[in-house]
Amino acid sequence: MKKYLPPAVLAVASAISHFIFFGYPAQVVFDEVHNLNFLANYARGTYFFDVHPPLAKLLTFGFGQLFGTTFDIDASLIGNALPPSVILLRLVPLIAGFLLPLVIYALCRNFRMSQATAFLAGLLVILDNSLLVQSSFIMFDSLLLLCGFAALMCYGLYAGGGHKAYLVAAAVLAAGAFSIKWTGASFVLLICIFEFSRHYRTLTHPQRLFQAVRASVPAIALCAATTLVIYSALFAIHFRLLSYSGDGDVFMSPEFQKTLIFNQYNDDASLLNPGFTDKFIELNYKMLDANVYRMPSHPYSSAWYTWPIMQRPIYYWQDQYSEGVGVRESLKRRIYLIGNPAVYWLGIVSVLLIILHSIFRRRSPSVADQDGVISLGTFIALGFLVNFLPFTMIGRIMFLYHYQAALVFSIMAIAYIVDKFFLGRSRLVVTGAIAVVVLVSFLYFSPLTYGTSMSIKSHEGRAWFESWI
Repeated sequence: MKKYLPPAVLAVASAISHFIFFGYPAQVVFDEVHNLNFLANYARGTYFFDVHPPLAKLLTFGFGQLFGTTFDIDASLIGNALPPSVILLRLVPLIAGFLLPLVIYALCRNFRMSQATAFLAGLLVILDNSLLVQSSFIMFDSLLLLCGFAALMCYGLYAGGGHKAYLVAAAVLAAGAFSIKWTGASFVLLICIFEFSRHYRTLTHPQRLFQAVRASVPAIALCAATTLVIYSALFAIHFRLLSYSGDGDVFMSPEFQKTLIFNQYNDDASLLNPGFTDKFIELNYKMLDANVYRMPSHPYSSAWYTWPIMQRPIYYWQDQYSEGVGVRESLKRRIYLIGNPAVYWLGIVSVLLIILHSIFRRRSPSVADQDGVISLGTFIALGFLVNFLPFTMIGRIMFLYHYQAALVFSIMAIAYIVDKFFLGRSRLVVTGAIAVVVLVSFLYFSPLTYGTSMSIKSHEGRAWFESWI
């Protein structure tokens, strides 16, 4: 019974934190402006252009079709009213956010972390305000995180001696993460790295590098093939649904536009009709071009190196000020994408400690590795870096939510440090102390997470730095 108590508590806590204010506000919030427009285009069948692959949009649209969602709404501005059938779509990212702490708990347990510290990792995922906000609205990062970390969990089960079905599940889930956003490629890459590492560390042959490459090829080929098949199949569905000319035409070549009904190039005999492969390649090239293009700045954009210290939160939504006597004396409601400072700052410190410890351990052969076939410290450090450093090469504007995959690895780093360097009663004391500090910090910033009423003075008290305003 004790075995199931920690995940059960996490499930209850995650359900409360995620569903307590479900549907509030019944208005468009931040990037819902864009995503609802994409979903409406699916409903009309009119072509649109997005810099991200279609899986999350297709899942949400399919969910809406099942429940009769009406997409003919005005979602052009933040604050516009949303009908209940559209609000229901928020369940898709919200369920993913609800499940993520349980996946992180299982992943930590796969790596032989104690129940207490694995529970701490899951709890910190629940108590990070930014992860909660991003999963509460029709935005798709929580789906990416769930697919990516569930893929790593399944791979861990396979690498630990489990059935090959776990490897297939890992490949499918990692392909899903990549098919939501290209940054999900980090999870495909991590599985490939760890598969090679798993063989390399267990071989003693003088030519073990070559042997490890050969041994890891089947699993890596499976991941690559699965990703290609799923990714291309989703675009086939995407093209099938968007058969009419729309506002995304201007991004595409005349040949591409010729395939769209009611397009100006339909009757142009000088143009060839491209097949699926041609359209697939052209669209992905246009997506790549849009992702590397240096766009003008945004008032709430932030540079990648500022994310670990949470320098610039994002203003998502606000209610109007009170009218009449006492106007501007109280602020009704605001929602910010602001993280839990205790989680962010302790997380980046923990990642740096793991990296330093890894360097020290490699210089000291006498320090034995007790983390299993794949070192948990190496897993966390690589996971963080693979999900963080690629943003240095992206030219377009970026926001704090791009840090969330790396953030989850930093949360695991906190739990790892406690698990690795504290034993017995001291481990429980440190775990409890961190949980209390993080809980207090979460509750303090929760009015900005849930959009509950507070005075302007209270709001200003939470702007610890000028960049937080």
